[in-house]
Amino acid sequence: MAGLTSSILSANSVFAGFSVVGFVVLPVLFMRRGHHSTLKFMLAAFPVFLIFPFFGTAFNGFAFPSYRFVFMWGLFLGTAVATVLSERRACKGREIAATALGFTVFSAFTIGALGILDPKILMPLAIGALVVFALAVESLLAHLAPTPMEIAEQGLRPSSKRAYSPLLRWTVLGLLVFNIISNGAFSFSLGFSDRLADYMPFGTTLPAYLSGPGAQAGRLAPEGIERIDKQDTVFATDLKMTGSNDALVQGYDGISYYYSVLNGGVQDYLAGLDNRSMRTAFDYNGLDDRAALDTLNGVRYYLAGERGTRYVPYGFAPVSQDDTITVYANRYALPLGYVYHSAVASATYAALKPLEKQQALLQGVVLEDGDVVSLPRIEPELAIVDVPYSVSAEEGASFSQSARHIVTTEQFGQIDLSFAPVPNSELYIDLTGIRFKLVRMASDAAMVSRAESVIAAIAEPPDPTFIKRVDSLHVAFGTHGPAKTERSEDAQYEYYWGDTSMLVNLGYSQVGTDSAYVRIVEPASVRYDDLRVYAVPMDRFAEQVGRLSAEGMRDIRTGVNTVSATVTARGDGLLFLSIPYSPGWTATVDGKPAPIVRANVGFSGVAVPDGRHAIELRYRTPGLAVGVALSRWALVAFVVLVIGHEGRAIVARRRRTRALVASEQDSVDGPAGPELS
Repeated sequence: MAGLTSSILSANSVFAGFSVVGFVVLPVLFMRRGHHSTLKFMLAAFPVFLIFPFFGTAFNGFAFPSYRFVFMWGLFLGTAVATVLSERRACKGREIAATALGFTVFSAFTIGALGILDPKILMPLAIGALVVFALAVESLLAHLAPTPMEIAEQGLRPSSKRAYSPLLRWTVLGLLVFNIISNGAFSFSLGFSDRLADYMPFGTTLPAYLSGPGAQAGRLAPEGIERIDKQDTVFATDLKMTGSNDALVQGYDGISYYYSVLNGGVQDYLAGLDNRSMRTAFDYNGLDDRAALDTLNGVRYYLAGERGTRYVPYGFAPVSQDDTITVYANRYALPLGYVYHSAVASATYAALKPLEKQQALLQGVVLEDGDVVSLPRIEPELAIVDVPYSVSAEEGASFSQSARHIVTTEQFGQIDLSFAPVPNSELYIDLTGIRFKLVRMASDAAMVSRAESVIAAIAEPPDPTFIKRVDSLHVAFGTHGPAKTERSEDAQYEYYWGDTSMLVNLGYSQVGTDSAYVRIVEPASVRYDDLRVYAVPMDRFAEQVGRLSAEGMRDIRTGVNTVSATVTARGDGLLFLSIPYSPGWTATVDGKPAPIVRANVGFSGVAVPDGRHAIELRYRTPGLAVGVALSRWALVAFVVLVIGHEGRAIVARRRRTRALVASEQDSVDGPAGPELS
């Protein structure tokens, strides 16, 4: 509700504070019957679009539900304001009463939802109140003006009767403009907001991208499609990341992505693996340095900062260094495509835990029932160690293992986990079922008494100590050196997407690791369902990857929407392609059409027989031809309607002109008299 009033919530505010005026005039619009039916329908239907996820999916190209079409809401509200204020009549008394009542409810709901009296909210509400007052004054003046009968009886000039006041309408317009200006000041003035600190000076953005870590990645010039991963999920590693989608500017094949239209299969793939680098449903930054995922998805190079070598994936060795950035090459890198000779049924895969799924992908391709039935289904062999641990809490933190509860009364409150090391393995911490309440600061300089907070927290803390707020909880995980920080959102957070778990890869160690820490960044009360420490041995990794690499694609060539290569299969199998699955792809094997199936949840696969084969893939945007045809027909229909409307208008004007001429002629000639005999 605050976002409807001002730009307080984020830099992505779509209303700029003007919508409060829209809500003021909505009651007037709906009370005037028989007019503006289309606009009323759109205003009434829009909340329905927001409630049901189907509409969010449809408006987002049938990808995941996205509500960026909320921009249209501002258009509808603006149209409603312009419509009501353009009508040359003042509001009636009952319309003013409805407006005042609606605005009062809206204001109370806004302040109640925010919980504080913030100037960024109070200013738009004050402007809204002034608009209601101006409309009420206009209504009163219209009510006091003489009626038509009084005008006739008293001999007054008709111009003395005004149904509305232009001056007051201009006053409303001035209030609206002032509201937009004040919201801009609150959002971007250094006196009210530090938002400008998030922006780069003019003219520095592109140079920063071109000189960032990805610039070195672009100079690696890998053959074909060989992806590059970067260490952008480790806190304070001096990598100086430039942001999402930098690969588009720097010219390399990256595995970070930020875009509102995300392939649904890829999202399901990453979510099923509990990839912590996926911050929202449309944003992921790498694969959490997991050796299996990097290798299976064709990552050949990895960029790390000098303080983050702890997290370099297993199998990557340094090949060059530039300032504080080291480039590592993957000894086990797989190409864009490789052949599986066994499959894991999708139902079997879905029942596995995230790390078990990761191991299953090394042994067989995940296929839907009925796809490539000739490929034998297997039960994957799982080798994951559930490591027992003991816990100790540092000062400012409290931990109850039986209650599954962590309480921190200071920033960066920490608990330490101790366990027996597992050699030659990746170490993971898995925190699931997270619920949290952030701690209220007693003052700017001090916290509520630490002892009282901890005692209260263990026994369901009262409101004066803990508050439920629409916010994010940040948790840092590490062994030594820089930490990996994960975020969990409140269910009412604007980008909440249902993720309540944190599976964090703490890196590979040849000798094993015997301790780790969990550090709560904000003072908070955190409850959870389970906290596990896992070790994933890498003993068989080289063998499993080697089998896939032996039958990898060769001579890969890419063009505009085309990929071609050769592959040699040692028996019938399925060529897996780390290309997101889409019905727009078509394939040929040795020049003959071959069906593409969904493989490994979100990617593509083509069945290949024994022997050497030429593979060619082509992409055409699904529905492009139909969309072009519909657009052309819509344009033709629009032109026909416009011409028809203008034609009818011209005919009507000519008829009115002839009628007027005839009427004037009759007035000149006078009425026809009787014929004389």
